[in-house]
Parts: sequence; C-alpha cells; structure tokens
Amino acid sequence: MQLSEDEIDNLSIDKFIFHVVHHRNDEPILLDETPIGDFEDFFLDRAMETLKGNRFTFADGSITRTLLKQVLDDEGQFVPVSKTLAQTFHAGRDKRIKPGVMILMMLVTGQRKLLSVLKYDHEEAVTYEITEDAKAILKAIANSFTKSADALQKSALIEIVDGDDNIVVVDKTVRHEITEFFRGFLACKRLFDDKQMTQAVEALVVEVVKKHQNDLPNDFTQNVRERYYDTVQKR
Repeated sequence: MQLSEDEIDNLSIDKFIFHVVHHRNDEPILLDETPIGDFEDFFLDRAMETLKGNRFTFADGSITRTLLKQVLDDEGQFVPVSKTLAQTFHAGRDKRIKPGVMILMMLVTGQRKLLSVLKYDHEEAVTYEITEDAKAILKAIANSFTKSADALQKSALIEIVDGDDNIVVVDKTVRHEITEFFRGFLACKRLFDDKQMTQAVEALVVEVVKKHQNDLPNDFTQNVRERYYDTVQKR
C-alpha cells in the first residue's frame, strides 16, 4: 500500500471508536461512542506508523473482510461491525495479550477510504500536579494512550478494492511476520511468500544496476545476479 505525500497531508479520520478487550472478563466492554476530540493528529500518526509494516492480503472467505466491506458499503454499520470485531478479538484466549483497547478508524483522503485497526495495551502512567503551596501531587493513570512503541502492539491498515485488497500489518510480537493470533483475527496471508519476495528483490536490484551502470564501478555491475544469489545464501 502506498500513499502519496499529498494523500498523507489530506488524510483525516472520518469515523473512530474503541472497545476494551482482554481485561480478564468473559466479554469485552463495548462502547457506543468515543468522540475523538482534539486528538485526531495523535491517532493519525499511530495509523501512519503502520505503513512501515509487512504486506498481506485477505485469505479466501475472510469474515473480517466481509465485515469491513459492510462498513464501506453502509457507514451506518461502522459501530455494529466494530463491536463484532471487538468480540472476535476478545475471544482469542492468549495469555500473552495484555488488557487494552481495540480501535477501529475509517480514514479518508481524496476518493480513497482506508480502515485502520489498532490494538493498544493499557500502560500505567504517573502524572503530577503542582499546587499553589509548591507541592507535587502524584496521580496514577491506568488506562492511557501513549506514544510508547510498546503500547501500540498490533496495527493493520486496510484498503478494500475488489480484486486488489491491500493490508499492511505491524505486529510488535513478531516484527518480521505476524502472530497466529492476529493472522487468525484478520484471516489474512502474506502477499508474497519467501520465494516470490526473493525474486521480486532480484528483479529490482538488476533494474537499478542497469539504470545506473554508467555510474557504478565495473566490479559491481558485472555478474549482478550471481552476486545477489551469493548475498541471499549468506543471510
């Protein structure tokens, strides 16, 4: 998935909601409304961090894709679908998943609509206030959103276009891949397997070397494919 600089500059959050998940109760805490207030830029930045992730696509018969497509077809389904997704996310019994919230956002830029799913862990923070008599009063905040890289555990940025769906995923638990839990929730698969990715990178390396062969030393431009092969074997 790629967004131009203009598309990123014009990106806005059209719809936003979150639900509390994995808080050790049998059911998630489902909310009807969570006004974003003055924090749109904060959550836009978190969504845009997902662009650094790995590319996936929906598996055949993905229920998650079906639900998200309902939102795109009828925006009145945004909240009901978000609750269904939260229930599905919460149902995954994995003790490694900390209590937190699952956020669903609809992002708009020009004619494009994207859907962002974020899992934020609850992190306890300590804040303070200074009184008029120069005393500091400490307060604990258990439920908070922070910029901490560890707090935003899982994120997916999704564009559903018939025949050409795009998903970008960041899963902090398995940075180069995706956990079975999140893969099952999204019902997705890697866009390219290892062989396809290796071939794609090889084609790109050869193309770049050809384009700049007059600027590169001969020992670099000769036997490009063999040199690439040797490099791959060493990794």
